[in-house]
Amino acid sequence: MKFDIRKSIIKLKRKIVENPRRYLFSPGIGEEDIIRIEKITGLKLPNSYRIFLTHYNGGYILPNTVSGKCLSQEQLEDYRWNSLVIFSLEELYQKYQNLSEQKWKLGYDWEGVYPIIPCCHTRDQEILIFIQPLDSSNESPVFDAFHEDFPSSWGQLYPDFSTFLEEFLDSDGNLSTIASGDEPSVSSLLPDKAWKAIPEDDLNYRDLLSFYQDKLRLKPDDVYTLQELAEAYRLQHDLASARFYLNKAVKISPENAILLYTESKLQADEKNYSEALRTIEKAIDLMPDVSLYYLARAEYFTALKDTRAALESYNLALEKDPSFSYALYCRGKLQKQLHNLPKALRDLENAVLCEPGCSLYLTLLAEIQLKLERVPEALKSCDIAIENDPDYVNPYIIRERIYRLMGRYNEAESDKIKIGILLDILPDFDDTII
Repeated sequence: MKFDIRKSIIKLKRKIVENPRRYLFSPGIGEEDIIRIEKITGLKLPNSYRIFLTHYNGGYILPNTVSGKCLSQEQLEDYRWNSLVIFSLEELYQKYQNLSEQKWKLGYDWEGVYPIIPCCHTRDQEILIFIQPLDSSNESPVFDAFHEDFPSSWGQLYPDFSTFLEEFLDSDGNLSTIASGDEPSVSSLLPDKAWKAIPEDDLNYRDLLSFYQDKLRLKPDDVYTLQELAEAYRLQHDLASARFYLNKAVKISPENAILLYTESKLQADEKNYSEALRTIEKAIDLMPDVSLYYLARAEYFTALKDTRAALESYNLALEKDPSFSYALYCRGKLQKQLHNLPKALRDLENAVLCEPGCSLYLTLLAEIQLKLERVPEALKSCDIAIENDPDYVNPYIIRERIYRLMGRYNEAESDKIKIGILLDILPDFDDTII
């Protein structure tokens, strides 16, 4: 059955009028705010969710048992944490930034726009998501996204946000957030890993910077535009300009975890790792459940050669998100450097389980397997890495060594030639460079 989002919004409005202390929804936002986020991210939000945001910018429903009671802010936050919450645009954007920076569940070889859009927080602290690209009617199903599973196991809950909202209201926020498994999974709808990717040679940072500058002229105190502008300059290695815009954002919102995280990255770019460490600690104090912040802290500890503290931070990142594959990769890489090969092996095997086919992870796994004299397994890891990314040179380098150990010299020579082509060097280069 097809539901009309506008009728559901009218139903919600009636419920809010009848019981404003139970139905806690924020006022709607302008269409220009939605367009701004879409341009920044390269996404297109489902039409029904866009309409909802212009009337109500996210919200949740309190249990009937506390309806009408006067609750403190702390109590409200506790109830919100344990409720099914529809994200506001700001919450969606912040959560999306966190997931996309990790390339969560898709692997670090994902090249294009990150296509998983978080839209809700469940009572079990999981998320519900939309998927890009949208269908012909500019809609997306609503899927569960259980953090311990892969996209192949994430099932469709509702065919679109309109249906979800209707069921959400009819159940007073108590609907099931576990899919039945009868509908197609997320993996069947994901785009190619290069979806909407911009080739590196075609990146026009002048246009990007101009876009953010135009946004600032309309809203000069927009914290997230300032942050995006600072990040764009940072990626261009213009650290002075990055700091200028970041400082402006911090003056407006000094207790903002995302700004503190960006500040720490800028300090790390300046090789000021001790300051970066102090800054990321502040971000963690504000948002202690964001695994990405612990990953950054581990990287700063590693740069300061405090490997024990780095390992502890990687452990905390993985406590917060056990399927954070890049944290598994980084911890495994550090364990390898510390000659803890069995632990490194376990981390890389788990990273590959979380992100099957990721050539970066498979290559390090092959290197560790080779050091442990698990030669057939190392060869298999290299083969898969090369199959998934035939232009990535590192697995060829390791596979050439393996072929020579196995006495398969013709295949080793073939890989040697391929390495030369990829590195743009002569075929008779010195073996010592690998």
